[in-house]
Amino acid sequence: MTAVLTEKFEVSPEHIRPEATLESLDLDSLALAELALALQETLGSRWRTTRPPSTAPWASWSPR
Repeated sequence: MTAVLTEKFEVSPEHIRPEATLESLDLDSLALAELALALQETLGSRWRTTRPPSTAPWASWSPR
């Protein structure tokens, strides 16, 4: 993780700590998506969630 953050996102190694947040590392939500892909490539596996994505927010939507 440290290697990906320092090489791809130019985060200073001294800023990478367990309590660091995306904001404290000057990373936005797009950088988070890029980080997930970079880690997937580096680790050679896909991230899995513990539950399937919910469709609840879309359940009441209907086209007009």
